[in-house]
Formats: sequence, structure tokens, C-alpha cells
Amino acid sequence: MIQRKAKPDSSPWTDEQWDAISAEGNNILVAAAAGSGKTAVLVERIIRKVTEAHHPADIDRMLVVTFTNAAAAEMRHRIGKVLEDKIKQHPDSVHLRRQLTLLQRAPISTLHSFCMNVVRQYYYLVDIDPQFRITDEIESELLKEEVLESLFEEEYEANNSSFFDLVDRYSGDRSDEELRRIVLQLDRFSRSHPRPEKWLRENAEKYETISAAEITSLPWYNEMIQAIKKSLVQASDLAAKAREAAEAPSGPQKYLDVIIAEYKGIAAALAETDYRRLAEAVENIPFAAKVPSITKKDEVDENLKKAAQNNRNAYKDVIGEVKKSYFTAPEEILLTDLQEMSSSIRKLMELTIEFQQRFFQEKKARGILDFSDLEHLTLRILTEERKEFAPSDIARQYSRYFHELLIDEYQDTNAVQETILTLISAGDNRFMVGDVKQSIYRFRLAEPSIFIEKYKSYSPDGSGAGLRIDLAKNFRSRKEVLQSTNYVFRQLMDESVGDIAYDDAAELKIGNTDYDESIDAETSVVLVDEANSSQKQADESDDDAEELAKSEVEAKAIAAEIQGIIESKRPVFDKSLGATRPVQYRDIVILMRSMPWAETILDELRQSGIPAYADLSSGYFHATEVQTMLSLLKIIDNPYQDIPLAAVLRSPIVGLNEEQLAAVRLYDKNGSFYSAVNRVLEGTDGKDPSLHHTLTAFKQRLEHWRNRARSGSLSRLIWQIYEETGYVAYAGGMPGGKQRQANLQALYDRAKGYEETSFRGLFRFLRFIERMEERGDDLGAARAVGEQEDVVRLMTVHKSKGLEFPVVMFTGLGKPFNMSDVNQPYLMHKELGFASKMIDPDLRTAYPSIPQQVLKNRVKNEMSAEEMRVMYVAMTRAKEKLFLIGTVSDLQKKVEKWSQAKDADDWVLPEADREKSTSFIDWLGLSLYRHRAFRDLQSAYETAKTDLAAAWAEDPSIWTVRAIKSSDLAVKQSEGEAKNHIIEQALASFKPVPGADKALEETIRDRLNWSYPFHDATVFQAKQTVTELKKDREADYSSEEFIRTFETDFAERPAFLQKDKLSAAEIGTVIHEAMERINLTKTEPEQVQEQLNEWMKNNQMHEAEAAQIAPHDISAFFSSAIGRRMKCASQVEREIPFSYLLPAHRAYSNWEGSSEERVFVQGMIDAVFREEDGTLCVVDYKTDRIRGKFDTWPNEAIQDHFFNKYKFQIDLYCEALESSWNETVAEAYLYLFDIGSTVAMKKD
Repeated sequence: MIQRKAKPDSSPWTDEQWDAISAEGNNILVAAAAGSGKTAVLVERIIRKVTEAHHPADIDRMLVVTFTNAAAAEMRHRIGKVLEDKIKQHPDSVHLRRQLTLLQRAPISTLHSFCMNVVRQYYYLVDIDPQFRITDEIESELLKEEVLESLFEEEYEANNSSFFDLVDRYSGDRSDEELRRIVLQLDRFSRSHPRPEKWLRENAEKYETISAAEITSLPWYNEMIQAIKKSLVQASDLAAKAREAAEAPSGPQKYLDVIIAEYKGIAAALAETDYRRLAEAVENIPFAAKVPSITKKDEVDENLKKAAQNNRNAYKDVIGEVKKSYFTAPEEILLTDLQEMSSSIRKLMELTIEFQQRFFQEKKARGILDFSDLEHLTLRILTEERKEFAPSDIARQYSRYFHELLIDEYQDTNAVQETILTLISAGDNRFMVGDVKQSIYRFRLAEPSIFIEKYKSYSPDGSGAGLRIDLAKNFRSRKEVLQSTNYVFRQLMDESVGDIAYDDAAELKIGNTDYDESIDAETSVVLVDEANSSQKQADESDDDAEELAKSEVEAKAIAAEIQGIIESKRPVFDKSLGATRPVQYRDIVILMRSMPWAETILDELRQSGIPAYADLSSGYFHATEVQTMLSLLKIIDNPYQDIPLAAVLRSPIVGLNEEQLAAVRLYDKNGSFYSAVNRVLEGTDGKDPSLHHTLTAFKQRLEHWRNRARSGSLSRLIWQIYEETGYVAYAGGMPGGKQRQANLQALYDRAKGYEETSFRGLFRFLRFIERMEERGDDLGAARAVGEQEDVVRLMTVHKSKGLEFPVVMFTGLGKPFNMSDVNQPYLMHKELGFASKMIDPDLRTAYPSIPQQVLKNRVKNEMSAEEMRVMYVAMTRAKEKLFLIGTVSDLQKKVEKWSQAKDADDWVLPEADREKSTSFIDWLGLSLYRHRAFRDLQSAYETAKTDLAAAWAEDPSIWTVRAIKSSDLAVKQSEGEAKNHIIEQALASFKPVPGADKALEETIRDRLNWSYPFHDATVFQAKQTVTELKKDREADYSSEEFIRTFETDFAERPAFLQKDKLSAAEIGTVIHEAMERINLTKTEPEQVQEQLNEWMKNNQMHEAEAAQIAPHDISAFFSSAIGRRMKCASQVEREIPFSYLLPAHRAYSNWEGSSEERVFVQGMIDAVFREEDGTLCVVDYKTDRIRGKFDTWPNEAIQDHFFNKYKFQIDLYCEALESSWNETVAEAYLYLFDIGSTVAMKKD
């Protein structure tokens, strides 16, 4: 029974928010629209649960599940701040202080972190080593490849006919790579099901139950009939429209007889229910070869004629697609072919199951797990062994323990996660928050259907399976943004296309009325037309203006809009100022569905003087400096590779020119290039002593590197190459040098990460990189620019989710939706299973199968629904101004296409029109065509006018719609610009600059190649700090430290800088200072605050510094296990300075000098305490920023990361202390303040 509490008169919450905060008694689903304040509501609900007067809950008995670690940390921080405020109001409350202490261990985390804790605690039930670690992407991919290779080798050796048949059906002529890809995809997809093996076996059973005598035996039969009927209904509606146009006054009445006959044929097919009769009826629709011709004498309205023609063509296309999809062959042949495929399907599923079992056993043997393993092992622990999804005793313990389960971003849950949450709930204590309209993670196998099912079964009064609360008020955006969004989605989104109705409950309501009404904030639509509207315009266009690609054209349009809004000094509201200010570049974001156009747009913005930034996820492997280094690594592994060797010889590392390369080739025309190099070195003719000298030096270096590769560290080899060649410095001197150096650093980091796995060796590393390139994966260009600068940001819609921006430009709307998944020869669906084309391995032919077409139809609908949700997320990121920008090949044809929806007699556009749309621009055009703002374009393109009396024409949303010719954006380059472009291109590709002064070139080369004779003295210091040594070990002269600086004195920040927010380093210093001064007997949050106040009063700490210290964070340390031990210790020493002589080869990772050399090391140990039994323990405080950087990492993985990062430093602390005190340090710990976690640094 739902219980609602009366809202206090002084409550700042809306009625709906208050319901979400206070209601209890059953499961609750909160459908929280964009900008509705769901996080604040969630925090307030938790606070009220733990602070209510009667029967308050302990916070550690509330499971709070978030989507990312950053969200969990933010949630914990918000709750902590509220608890601190309440403690100030009620300083005597023991319960509140207890909650603040419990907060640090409260289960506020991602579901993966929760699962990790379950597996760690009950590891013995699933036979797992409790010391497992989480594998990373590199290790997982390499291990999968290894396991799959072994499995396939065994199958080939076994001469299994079913396996050979499978290979013939699902592989190409040259390799079995396609079959391997199917197995890996089946593995990944099936693991989103609570019982992966069962799902795979059921797929095989679907084919084995097919009867050759009856098509109704198909498991997909009902779905197929529904799909056919749906298409016939669409065809019938289109035929009715064609007939209406033909019958209208001045309509093409000559078409009537043909259209009516065809319409009746479609109606006859629609009346059939049996497959055979349906096939016959569709085949017998009497399509005329042509319609009667119409002349000017007939006085037919051209728009009506076009409407009749277009609708007739459309319904003929629909029927043609039905024939091609479902009636390709007689029923008996279709069924027989499916039966013949059943053995191959069975073998494919068994092969996948075998792969999964072997892969898991291999991970288990290596002591590693992945995130999916955590979920499935947790399921095993929580369920009875022989009862499917029956809760185990452990599950029942959890359900009794947790007072409530609160799940954020519930729309992105999958079936496995839903099952886990169901098992640990009490049946009526789940509080789920989300917005299915923002479910855009299909690629992560999220299932919005889980949210939708509850949305439909829960009711606003709680009388159904649970209580549904709609938070529809948006407090983020201006009303103009909300009205525009509502106008579009009211027409586009319903249950048939979009999965959910965009009704009154789903519409965005205005929640923020503080915006200045006098500021124009209409939604701007910019349509870039690549086609010339008339021959006259084509004749008048500038002959020299080049035809620009779509991305270039749109980039210019975007740049023009940004320049316009910046020059207008449009006011935007700044929350930090509490007032408006002129718009800045950092207020603007460019959103895209994906990033292929990002580089083009960035280039155009920069050329236009607009600072811009994008965290690119592609382009890394195409970067010249990365390709050069990978080529060098390839020939270190195997020099008999012609293309990589030639690339290295031509690169700045060796420096041969084209003529010299050709000369080398002539020494051995038929052998490998490496053989030719050796022939040059063997020669004594002395034709080119310079070439001989260069290749000799290169060969010596190559052999040296090859020897290093056989026995040494891969990452150290790469860094040695950087140092010995000076290649990083060289790259830094090129255009975009900072980015190039960051890319080279990323390659080194990738190699270092590879070495932390259970794999070793250069060959394996190169193979992994090759696999990434083959799959189209990309490391992304390394970041070299911060996002906090005053720059326009470019990002994907997915990246923007959860964020908000004053000005949003949603671009690339004309790009077709990526439907590549639908067009695959094989498809997978959680309900419909697996399907592929009919494949004849003997004839090597393939044609569509009924299961494939059924799955294709369903998957396409689900993908379209997700694209619609992506569009919704993009539009709702805007706070004040929204731009929608797209480029089309021919706007005239587009407008004509959109005009077909003008006569729709309902707010929701016809289903067929929405399903046929292939881009965001189509959905937008169909919606806007009926708005009064589109009138000018209707006139310009001479299409039918909108009925301004219709409700959708008079909608209050305000739009401006502009069409721009691409020819107007083409800019002729001047001679100077062209020359600069040539020079820039030459420099970017490391090629000679045309017309360069050769003598000057040689002088510059000599100066660049000069080496200081006492190099070691410039690199290695005789005196160092522990921090600098750790950086050396960690970064090996990273890109930011390439030129060493030896600063020993640090001046205080100038007063004018002290007014600004403290830097991360200064915040760390302040926290260390507080930990040094804190009274160990006064560590409760309010006591910490009192001490801070005292320090400020005595001028021992600035107010700005004290503001950076959260008392509950300090208190949390002393509430932790290690903090409590420190408080009880017999001796505590803090901030202990030390000096220590360390062997140089240990101090410097690349030291090659005398082993007798020593380095004088100085450092400061944060804290050391001695317990009653004499045990010495070292503690080091870390204030590294973790939230936002390790969003998807479980706590265990974070601990492993920091253990490896600081191991050298802590080992050195312990060694120095032991040497100085002549005692053994038994334990050492890091304490991570940002997440309140302890890392043990001395492991057995």
C-alpha cells in the first residue's frame, strides 16, 4: 500500500518531486525528464530516510546504484555535505554523526562494484581466487584471440564435418575470420542474458523444431505475419492518399482506374491471414506497367499530380519490399533450406558455448575476471543451484539487510542487472529513477524495454504493480527550447516508432521562469543545400569556387553561425554571477551523432579564428609520427618487411630521400628491401659513401634495438628509441607538435599498459595493434588541450548526456543513420534469437531467409527508436539557444518529400513517413513542414502550403528556418593561402618544402643534429626528491617534462592569483597541512571545523585554503580502519623529513653509468605510527582527482592502479625509515581522500 506524506508549506519541491522524495510502501518508478532535478530528488530521499524522526534507516543499509563511479562519488559527496549541515543544526545528534561515519562504507556504487564485493565475499561458492583482478581491454582481447585460435585449431584437426560445413557457410574464400567474428559477437550478446548458455541452446532448438510441411512451425511465424500486415497497411494508406489526390478537383483523374484497381488488390491481400493465400494475393496485385499520360490540356494541378505519383511509387516500393523479404521462393523450399541450416546453427552455438567455457577457465587460471564475469558470478551466488532465478539464502540475507534499493539511470539496465536487483530486493523496496527517452546505450546492450514494461504496469496512484511518478518539469532550459523539443517529438515519438508515447505525461513542462523574456531565443534551423536551385544560379556562380564536400560545407555554416552569435554579444545567464553576461566560446557546444566530421569542423573553426577543442576518438593510427614508430617496431621484430622498412628509411629517423631509396632497391631488385640494404653495406664500390655511412649507422642501431627487444622491457625499448633518435623532440618542432608528442607518449603508455598484463613480447603487442586497426578500433589522438579553456567544444551526443550548455548546435543532421547492423548477413535479438541469410556452401550463393528478415525488421525498428532518443538527448542539452544544422544534396527534393506529411490529420505523423526517414533532417523536416515558420521555404520551393488553421501550424514554439546554398559558402583561396597550404601539407607529412633554400636547410640540419658532449650532466641530478624520482619512474621524461627543469625554490603565489581557485597541487598541500596539525582526539566533523576556524583566526591558514577542506573527508579518514589504528597508536610522528643515498641505477630507470654512483634523495613521510606491540606503520595521503577519471572502474581496479603508481615511492619511504630508525616497517598504506579508500602497499 502506497503511503504519501503531506508536503510542508515551506517545501521548495514541486508536488511531483515531493512524491518521489516521500512516497513509500511499494516499488516506485520515477520517470524523470531531462533537467527535472532527479539527482537532487534522489539525494533528498536518502537524507530523509536516514533522518526521519521515527525509525530512521542507517545509510549503509541503503543500496544506491549509479551508472558511473563519478556519479557514485558525487552522490556520496552531496550526501556528506547535507549531513554536515544537519550536524551543525543538531550538534548533539549521535545518529547523524553515526550516519556521517557510515557514509564512507555505505554501498553507493556502480552495480559492478557491488558485484565485485559479493564475489570477493562469497568466492568459495563459485570457486574463484579472492585475489582476482579486473582485466583490461588489451589483455582481454589478446586472451580471446589466443583461446579462439586454439579452439579452431582443435576443430580443424578433428576433421569434424559439421565444423567444416559451418566454416563453408560463414567464412569467406580466404579465411575463417568472419566465423570467428560471429562467435565473438554471439559470446558478447549472449552474456547480456541471465543464462547465456541457455539462450544459445534455444537458438539451435528454434531451427530444429521447424517442420518441412508447415510454415506455421516457424518460431518467427507470428512476428512475420505481423510485419507483412503492417507493411500492407502502410501500402493501403499510401494508396488511399494517391486516390484522394487523383479524385480531387484539378487532380490527375486519368490515374484513378489504375490506382483504384491496385488499391483493391492491396485490400484483398490485407484480408488474408494464411501465408500461402497471402503470398498469392500479394503476387496478384494488378500493378499497371504505366499510368495514362497527362498533358497540359488536362489542366491538372502539378502538386496534386506529384502527390498521386509519389504516393503510388511509395506503395509499389512497399509491396516490392514485402515480396523481396518474405516471398522469395516457394514455402517448401524456404522450409527445407532452414532445416538444412539447423545442424550448422547447432554447431555454431556449441562452438560459442565451448569458447565461453574455455575463455572463463583461462581467465580463472590467470586470476583475472571481466565486468561481465562479475555479474554472472554474482547471479550464481544469489540463485539456487537447481532452481532458475530462485533466490539463494545469501540473496535473502541481502533482501533482509537492505532497507531500500535506489537505482539511478534505470533506463540503461540490462536483463542480467535487472535479475540481480530483483533477487536482492524485498519485493516492494525498489526506487528506480530514469528517463526511457534518454536510453541511448544500445551498443552496451542496455534494454529500455525493462523500463517501459514498468512504466506501463505501474500507475500514478500506485494501484498497479507499483507507483509511477512523472517528473516532467524542466528546470534547465528556456521555454523556447522546451516548446521546440515538444513540438518535434509530439509528432515523431509514439509506441510504434520510439517505443513510448510522447503524451502529456512525457512532455517537458516549464520549470525555470527566471530567464529574461526580452532575449530572443527562437530555435534556429539551418539547411545547407548542395544543389543549385536553378540553371540561372549555376551560370552566375563563380567559376573558381570549388565544390565542397558535405562536411566542409557544413563546417563553414557552423563557423558562420558561431561568429554571428559571438559578435552579437548575446546575453547568457551565468549561475556563478547570478546575472547575464555576453556569450563566450566556452558556452557553445557542437554536438554530433558520431565524430568522423570533427577534424574537418575543427580545421574550419580554427581557420576562422574560432578556438575549438574535441577529444577525438579516431585518427591516432593515421598520425604520421605513430605510423613511423609502429613501422620501426615492426622491423625490430622482423626486418624483412619491405613497407615498414622503407617507411623508416624515408622517415627523419634515417633520413633517406627518394633517390637514395631507389638506389638501395637497385642493389637487389628481386629480394627483400632488407637484403638490398645488406648488399649496400657489403659493397666496396664507394659510389655513395654518404648512403653507406647512413645505412651502417642505422644497421648498428637496429641490431642494438633488436637485442634489447629480446630481453628487455618493451616500454623501456620505446623510450630508449625516443631518446636515442630525438624523434619526440623532432615531432615537437612540427606543426601540431604538442599533439604529436602526446601521441608518441600515448604509444609508450599503451606499451606500458600491455606489459602489466599476463602477456609479453613485441610480436604480441604488434599483433594486438594490428587487430585494433583491422576492427576499426582506435586509441584516439592523445589529449593535449584542456577542456576548461574558452573554446568551443565538439563532442558526441553520448558524451554530452547528463551535461548542459547555454548554446547547443546539433549538427550533421543530414548524415544517414548508421544501419550497418541491420545489413549484416547475420543478426541477433534477445527475444528472436539468431538468424542469417540462406547460404548454399556449394554454389556460394546467399539470399534472405525468413528469420533474417523478421529480425532485420525488429532490429531496424529498435535502432530507429534509439536514433529518435539520441535526437531528444541532443535537443535537451540546450539551456538558452538551440541550433539544428544539416546539409542535404538537393533541398528541393527533400522539401517535396516532407510535403507529403502536410495533410496528416493527427499530431503524430504517419508511421510510414517516420519509418522511411533515413536521417535526423528528415524527421525535423517532416515535423517543421507543418509549422508556420516553414511557409517561406514552401514558397521558395513551390510546394504545397501548410493549413495555418491546424493546431500544429499555430503551435507556440518559435522557429527560424533558413536555407543556404553551398555555393555561397565556397571561398576562393588566394595565392598566398594556397602557398601556405602547400607548405603546411609538406611539413605535416615530413616532406621537403617546395622551393626551400638547400644551404639553409643543411645549416639547420647540422644545428639540430649537434649533440652536447656532456649529455649525462644535463639529464641526471646528484640530488633529487622522492616525488621527482617517482615521476621519472612513472613518466620516463613524459611530454610535459622533456626539457628538465631544476626548480628547488617555490615562491608563494602572488596575491592576485590567490584570489582565484586553488590549484590541485595547492589543495593537496592544504590537506597535508591539516592532517599534520589536526588534534587526534578531536576528529569528528564539527570538531575538525572548529579547528579550521581556529587556524584561520590565528592566521595559520587562509580562508580560501580552509574552504577547500571538507571536515567530513578528514573525519572519514579517522573513521577508517587505518585512521582508528593511528588514533590508538602509542606513538605518532607526522611530516617526517629524511635524506637517503640511493644507487643511481635505482633512482633513474634508464641509468647506464657506474653501478657505484649514488643519488642524494630527500623526502617527507606524511605519517608513521607505532602500535602497542611495536608494529611500525607508514601512511601516505593522496589527493589525486579520481572522480571523473575512473568512472567505470570498480574500487579494486582503482586500488591496483594506485598501488602500481606509488609502489616505488612508498618502498623508498619504508627503506629510508628502516635505515634511519634501524627497525622494520611492517605495514604501509595510501589513503585516497577523493574516494575515502585505503590501499595496502605491502603485499605478501
